[in-house]
Amino acid sequence: KELSARRVESSLELAKPPPKNKRQQRTCRKCYLSSCNGKGNVKYCVNKCRDCGKAGRDFTCKGRNPKFPKIPCTDAKWD
Repeated sequence: KELSARRVESSLELAKPPPKNKRQQRTCRKCYLSSCNGKGNVKYCVNKCRDCGKAGRDFTCKGRNPKFPKIPCTDAKWD
């Protein structure tokens, strides 16, 4: 009986799906805060930009380009 119980337990463990990896929390591309409303759309961000320092809903600064996240907003190409 013990052998069959062990076999059932081992087969149940193999049938479990692997645990999902946690994703990185979404942040605003302008101020880089996870609590900012700009994490959904940068036009809702009222905080200061982490690169150029422009604050408020200033539409001249769009934050970092998500395709090139290592390039600051001042050097980003928005074509």
